[in-house]
Amino acid sequence: MHVVQTLIEHGAHVTAHDPAITDTIPKLRVAPTVHAAAASTDALVLLTEWPEYRWVNWTTVATLMTGELVFDTRNALDPAVVADAGLRYVGVGRRRTPMPT
Repeated sequence: MHVVQTLIEHGAHVTAHDPAITDTIPKLRVAPTVHAAAASTDALVLLTEWPEYRWVNWTTVATLMTGELVFDTRNALDPAVVADAGLRYVGVGRRRTPMPT
């Protein structure tokens, strides 16, 4: 929740989806589904590794979003699948090219 709180403190409008969410913070909107959370968003940030997030229909998500950024802090998603949907994938710590041996 620290990331969410920081985003809100800096003026972001945050809508979250988490199958196990129990706490909420002021100004946080909680969506009942991934698709509802993606609707009209500039960017998506994946902060958890719930298995159902790996199987999201990214083409559908892309049509719902106004932006195109998917920021994966867990490297849980397949970058090619997200990119094939027309979205821009950024994985934290993920290498773009293999390191030379």
